[in-house]
Amino acid sequence: MSSTAPPQPESPAKRLRAMADEMAGIAAELDYFGGFSKKSQAGRDLADICILIHQVSADIEAENHPK
Repeated sequence: MSSTAPPQPESPAKRLRAMADEMAGIAAELDYFGGFSKKSQAGRDLADICILIHQVSADIEAENHPK
């Protein structure tokens, strides 16, 4: 019988980055196709949130892997 290690779950930071990247694509679509409507503003707001999520993921990684 071989003893293989169970698969490691993805880190929260990596999952947050992937989510933010997906959200950024949606944000760009909302902003572009929204014109001057509230959808466009929602897209820009969502893009700002994506930046914050990337910053949080970087902070999580820095905390887990201090230099």
